[in-house]
Amino acid sequence: MIVFHILVLLLGCRGYLNPEPPESKSITDNFVDFWWEINAETFGYSACFILQEEEDTGFAKHPIFLKKPASVDEELFGTWNFMPPNTFHIYEDGEDPPYELEIYESSNCWTLDWGSMTEVVCSCSF
Repeated sequence: MIVFHILVLLLGCRGYLNPEPPESKSITDNFVDFWWEINAETFGYSACFILQEEEDTGFAKHPIFLKKPASVDEELFGTWNFMPPNTFHIYEDGEDPPYELEIYESSNCWTLDWGSMTEVVCSCSF
């Protein structure tokens, strides 16, 4: 009987030790196909980016576009694909290997983690 109680206790605590990852649908519905602004202090320039989704073809790579202030032209940066629950693989200029970018909801903005860098991006202001 004691073993049963210990097992119930351990299974009940498991959820506290391993929190649930963010919901994939929330990320794809609220981040993909929207313009987000990159912090000029982090990268040395201001720009907005969009991870554009094209028709779903399984493991297809989708385009990423950059737009700089006072420019109407979009520049192709590279491609991306998504691995649930919250990881994007970013291919700069279509090259391998990809950068792994983890994304988390942060109010009306998003927190992006890749390597040793963390950046908060919000809606594009230009």
